Amino acid sequence: MTTTCLILAAGASERMGKPKALLPFGSEGTSFLGRIVATYNQSGFSRVVVVVNQDLFNTLALNAFPSSLQVSLLVNHSPEKGRFHSFITGLEAVKGDSFVYLQNVDNPFVDIQTLRDMFEIRQAEGVVYPVYGGRKGHPVLIGPGIIRDARKYRAEDARIDSFLNAYPCRTLNTENAGIHTNINTREDYKMAFGFFPD
Repeated sequence: MTTTCLILAAGASERMGKPKALLPFGSEGTSFLGRIVATYNQSGFSRVVVVVNQDLFNTLALNAFPSSLQVSLLVNHSPEKGRFHSFITGLEAVKGDSFVYLQNVDNPFVDIQTLRDMFEIRQAEGVVYPVYGGRKGHPVLIGPGIIRDARKYRAEDARIDSFLNAYPCRTLNTENAGIHTNINTREDYKMAFGFFPD
């Protein structure tokens, strides 16, 4: 059994005005992407694949991750096709029998305990969602049966949530309200951290 974290970071970040993956995680001295990768590594799910656009790949290639982090970069050469295309692109680096945590780079408040608890209730042909306040959040844990189906799916204009809704799901209640925090704009960042970096 293998487990992969697949981080989607190929968007243009037009509303933010700069790559969300490179935004500082508050004052902790790391980026959104660095913080997410470190959290998965520390959780024991060390195989991390990040789907990026070409510009972000070029930037990250010049500013390597710390050697202590295990991460691979995969370029989506057609990011304009949307998130589902990034998802399918990322599956190129995922083994056939792998469970996959699907993680958005603009949702950096993932925590170790939630990841481990989600894995405890994993299902090979279904999805696990974290829940806070009665609402589902991110990341989601996808079983290998769904991954096999996704590789054969050809409707690249599909929405990921609509695709996953066709499968059985389990939910995990968590105390982490951050599962609902998507930081897409400067205002979102200010609400989360109290400031916006220069």
